[in-house]
Amino acid sequence: WEFVQEVPIPKEAEFQDYSDLAIYGENLAVVSQEESAVWIGKLDTELWEITGPGVVYNFPRDPHCEMIYCNIEGIVFLDEYRLMTSSDKAKSSQPYGCVDKDQSVQVFYLPSPLGNTT
Repeated sequence: WEFVQEVPIPKEAEFQDYSDLAIYGENLAVVSQEESAVWIGKLDTELWEITGPGVVYNFPRDPHCEMIYCNIEGIVFLDEYRLMTSSDKAKSSQPYGCVDKDQSVQVFYLPSPLGNTT
């Protein structure tokens, strides 16, 4: 292995944890299991630098605004409109609402196409 460069994550995406990332063209997604959220921004792959602040999207919540996608471990872009995620097994210490979505694969439509994330 040869280290190339560290890519600093912008302050908008300073989550408690990072469970996965995905690149689609110049778009970068960084997902957080703890926040049940994803940050999407632009990545210059020649300079390996984030360009602009990007946008944080929370995954859907229940009617009481509680997290229901509590264990998202994987993420991939399907196209400029959709993301696919995978969920780990819910921990016994997590709220019961987390169990319904554990150990599954989900497809989400983005609130806006990728061209609108800066």
